[in-house]
Amino acid sequence: MLPIMEIISHFLMCNLKTYKQKNNSGQELGEILSLSISGIDKLGSIIDYFNKYPLLGIKGKDFKDWEVVYHMLISKQHLTEAGRLKIMEIRSNMNTKRTI
Repeated sequence: MLPIMEIISHFLMCNLKTYKQKNNSGQELGEILSLSISGIDKLGSIIDYFNKYPLLGIKGKDFKDWEVVYHMLISKQHLTEAGRLKIMEIRSNMNTKRTI
């Protein structure tokens, strides 16, 4: 998977990180590949990509919530008390906490 992930990281202009996965006894199970972005200014390409090629299911809903927060950060709404509360509410319903 490394060659494919390298192509994706280059296309999305983000960093590719690798981690070693180990079990409880320390035995190596494999490698985890992770894409990361170092600044909010580089998120536009990720947003454009996932709006053009949407994620399905819960991950797609989480992305849409995350995109709302991104736009709040760009417009500085996160600096207000109402903005912080809205972000905390959005966060509280994402990932494993999502009910709809």
